[in-house]
This record gives sequence, structure tokens and C-alpha cells, in this order.
Amino acid sequence: MTTIALEYKRPIVVEKLDFTDKKKRLRELNARTRRMLSNFAYSKFLQLLLARCFKLGIQVIEVNPAYSSWIALIKFMSMYGMNSATAAAFVLARRGMFLSERLPARTAYQETESLKHVWSHWRLVAKRVKGSSRHSFYQPRLTVYSRLRSVRSS
Repeated sequence: MTTIALEYKRPIVVEKLDFTDKKKRLRELNARTRRMLSNFAYSKFLQLLLARCFKLGIQVIEVNPAYSSWIALIKFMSMYGMNSATAAAFVLARRGMFLSERLPARTAYQETESLKHVWSHWRLVAKRVKGSSRHSFYQPRLTVYSRLRSVRSS
């Protein structure tokens, strides 16, 4: 990861995750979940990554992961034909570039109060979509570019 960032002279964007509250509530959880959270090596991985990036002079940008999976699922999976993990990484990378993710027009979501933060809109859409089949989001949509390409190749 650092070799690619160094080669292309780009920063690395990571999620800012915090497990302190979950670790405090370990007694309430079952044994399997306790083991999983205790063995989770995210903080160690982040420390090693930050140290290596500091040594190589690579900038690390930590971003809030809120709604990144939902945005990826609803907006980018079908647009670019990505799987859910790649699309979520795409959302985090865009967030690292300080880009905002507006709702796609096809959601037909009409908000009466437009002064709210965009994540409040995503929260409402995520509630509507929750429980539906993830497979339906994998279907690639035709875009203007793909239509033009198919016309030119004919």
C-alpha cells in the first residue's frame, strides 16, 4: 500500500474507527464476540501504517466512515460495476479529497429541509433500503458514456 502511494505521490486514506465503547461493554457480549473484539488488530495495524508513512513522508488522512457502505451500495456499485468493498473504498477516497456525496436522482427522495447535512439524507435512504437484496445493487446501469461507446462500436 505504501509503495503504491509513494510511486503515485498520493496520500493514504483510512477510516477513523473507535472501539473503546465496544471494548468497555465486553462483559455484556457473548464469548465469540469478546474474542473477536479483543483480537482485532486494527489499532496495531494503524500504528504500523502511520509509522511507515511518517518514515516515507506519505500523508495519512483519517476520515469518518459514516454511511460509506450505504453510499457505495446505492451510488457507486452499479455505476462502475464494483463490488461492495471496492465501492466503499472509493467513497472513503472521495471523502479524503473532501468531496461530498449527494443522493442520486434515481432515489426520488424529496427533502423538505435542504439545510440539513447530507448524511441525514443518506440515513433516511439507508433505512428505506435496509433489508433489501444486495444482489440488486450489483446490476450495472447504462450511463451516457456506455451508451455512446456501444453506438460508436456498431
